[in-house]
Amino acid sequence: MNYTDSNCIRIDWKEEINETVSLLTQKWTEHQSVFSESKFKLLFDNYNSEPTDEYLLALGQELSTFNLALYNIIEDSDSYCLVLIKEENKIDFERENKKNKISFQLQKQPRKKWGTSAKLINLSSQIPFEKQSIKGHLKLNYPLSVCQERFYTKGGGYEKSKYYFIDTKIWPLEKFETKAVNYTDSSITNNYHCAIFKNELDKTGTIKISKTPFDINTWEQVTSTDKIPTLAFPFWVNNDLLILDKKNVWLVSSVATGNRKCKKILEVNTPRRYIHGEFPRVFKTGNGDVYILLYFVFYKWENRKLIDTGLFAEEHSDFSVFQTGNNRVVYVSKGDLIEIDFKTKKTRKRTLEYMDSKTNIKKYSEDWAVLKRFGRTSKSVDLAQFWHPKTDTWIRMPLGKIGTFGVSDIFLHPDKYTIIKTGKETILKIDNLIEKLKLEPKNILKLDDWDEYWKPELENAKKEKTLNFWSSIKKRLKK
Repeated sequence: MNYTDSNCIRIDWKEEINETVSLLTQKWTEHQSVFSESKFKLLFDNYNSEPTDEYLLALGQELSTFNLALYNIIEDSDSYCLVLIKEENKIDFERENKKNKISFQLQKQPRKKWGTSAKLINLSSQIPFEKQSIKGHLKLNYPLSVCQERFYTKGGGYEKSKYYFIDTKIWPLEKFETKAVNYTDSSITNNYHCAIFKNELDKTGTIKISKTPFDINTWEQVTSTDKIPTLAFPFWVNNDLLILDKKNVWLVSSVATGNRKCKKILEVNTPRRYIHGEFPRVFKTGNGDVYILLYFVFYKWENRKLIDTGLFAEEHSDFSVFQTGNNRVVYVSKGDLIEIDFKTKKTRKRTLEYMDSKTNIKKYSEDWAVLKRFGRTSKSVDLAQFWHPKTDTWIRMPLGKIGTFGVSDIFLHPDKYTIIKTGKETILKIDNLIEKLKLEPKNILKLDDWDEYWKPELENAKKEKTLNFWSSIKKRLKK
């Protein structure tokens, strides 16, 4: 008997559990009484926010208590091909598919015995959210993101990719197909967007600028005498545009007045120091000073020139910063929070808790920073943490707060809701995230103090002003 042909139902990869069960009930009418059981209703409610691959395992586990086996026939498509058979036919089913070289997977929860009920998620402390499925690898940014969807042959080899611009100003997010592109940056003040488009033939990049990014015909090309790498990063600094790769800096000055020419202004020959973290970054301190991290060296960007500060970044996973004062920023290195004062050229650190060496920090709002971990997490490592430097308040977001999802990236939308990119091609929208986390006392964290005490910048400024005053008096007396 060909179980697959006679008993298969296909569901889309982003189908939710209630929709899936409705389709299964229509197809497998002989099992309607099973799906109407009260414990299945509980299962549907429990896994309502979970991705397809998670709830299918739970569904298969629960069906095993009725001596039924749920299989997914693995095909070269975005759909699941589900087959439901009686337990007594499992051996014949698997033998037949192996003989015909058909790949399959029994839907069963790991570490759960066959014939026992599915494990339910503890929803008592889970934060409610809305979700949206977006297929492909998404680089999440506001207001413009890039998504790459890869396609493979039946043999598993890479075939092609499709690229999309994602409008993150609205919810649900909206996709617009575009040409091959890697990195983008947007200037909110000037309403300009820059993207590095990929030239597949010679593996170089093309710099383009647009005010209406979702219309592919509006992108203007920036000319350059140099070949621009496909992995170059664009950064807006006021009306200027900086293009950086690991060792080079290019400048497109006065973009708003119509300049579309690019020139190289710096090339460094520093040998590689670490495996991770060598990508360039541009950031500002609280007083608006612009700094560039290029191969672990901090440069100040002033009058369209790069000035070596003499300061170096310690080893890091993915460098990003949060402003903590007029001349200060913090970043994360190997599980420590490091603060730099570019005026005094001092650094200090404190050890993080429930975070590790793959953690980074970024701006969440004007007053709050968010720390997140790169990669899979565990019970000993939080999904994210929120830090309010002025009050030194720390808020934890432990594993399980958003079900089985992890946090790949996160930002606060101008409309005050939080957007989270998970590791499962799913985007979440959460209202009042910090306020909801604060409701549980166990989410409030207290860290050890900094290894060095720094006086507040205002106090330092008063002291400096006083010294300058007495210095001027002494000079007058000498005269």
